[in-house]
Order: sequence, then structure tokens, then C-alpha cells
Amino acid sequence: MAVTRVRATRTELIARKIQIQTDSQGRDLLKKKNDVLIARFMEIMKDVVKMRDRVEQVATESNYAHVLAKAIDGKFNLMSASFAVQSDTTIEVGQEKIMGLAVPTVSSLFEPRSLIAQGVSPVSVSSRIEEVSDKFQALLLAILQAADVEIRLKRLAVEIQKTRRRVNALDNVVLPQLKSDIRYINLMLSEREREELYRVKKVKKKIQAKREN
Repeated sequence: MAVTRVRATRTELIARKIQIQTDSQGRDLLKKKNDVLIARFMEIMKDVVKMRDRVEQVATESNYAHVLAKAIDGKFNLMSASFAVQSDTTIEVGQEKIMGLAVPTVSSLFEPRSLIAQGVSPVSVSSRIEEVSDKFQALLLAILQAADVEIRLKRLAVEIQKTRRRVNALDNVVLPQLKSDIRYINLMLSEREREELYRVKKVKKKIQAKREN
């Protein structure tokens, strides 16, 4: 560790010691924060795995229902039903606080509805087309739920990496440099004290020699 050019004074020595204490406390707080973030990250990761499996499952079911309806009812009837649907989805973006960190959340007021409830005539659609509508609405809901946990997971991952870098910087750079500065200052102060003591002794000897003469 290279020694930074510092003024070798007792004031600087006290300042460095205070800085070490402050930075050590800051590092400990950052470590605690990171522990909480990692614990929350692992909780959300479990939800992410479940949501991804859910999306994959519902997507497979939706695709199967679509292929079946298209093969039996025809592309035209399927498209006609989709064009007749009257529906929209509102997505709200909010946030939750974790150790002071604002983590985004995604929520939706979307609720799956039957084709009839969405304005489609019951005589114009088959049960297979109704099944397509149900499955794709379930897929949309699963995607929205997955998006919520995915966004939170990514935000936490970024903050965990950032906090870890700050802790590493304190442990490996800042605190070692401060300790090196303190050793340097102590060394210089000790050397000055020895020089001063030697000078005082030399002066005393001269005074004593003059008295004896």
C-alpha cells in the first residue's frame, strides 16, 4: 500500500482515526443493507422461478387452444372474434422501499372476462374460441405478474452489486489507505520526538559543559 503524501501532524492523525471510525461504521451499515437486499432477492427469485414456469405452461396451453380453434373453426372466425373484443388493460407502476431503496412494482386492474362480457355475440363463437380467449387472458395475467417480480429482481441485483462494490472499496482501498496514513504519521511523529529528545540532550550537555568550565 503506497503512502499518500499527508501532513505528519497530530491533527491529521486524529482526523484519520475519526475517518476510520466513520468509514468502518459506514461499511458495517452497507454490509447489513446488502444482507437484507440479498435475503429479499432470494425470496423474489423463488417467485420469479414460479412465474416463469407459470408463463411457459399457460403459453403452451394458449398455443394449443389457438391451433385447435384455428384448425376446426377456421382462421376467419377466430379473427372475427378477436376484432369484436372490447377490452383494455391499465398498468400501474409503483414502488416499495427496501432498506431505503425504491424498488419498482407493476400492478394491473386486469381481470379475465368471457367473450360475451367483452361484447362478442354468443352465437358467433364456439367453445373452442372461448377457450382461446380464456387461455390468452390467463397468459396476459401471468405475464403481468411475472413482469412485476422480474423488474424488482433486476433492481435489487443492480443495487446489490453497487453496494458490494462500495463495501469492497472501503475494505480494500479506503480503510487500508487510512491505516497506512496513520502508520506513516506515527512514524514521522516518533522520529521527530527522537530528534527533539536528542536535540534537548545535546543542549543540556553543552549547558552542563559550560557550567563545569
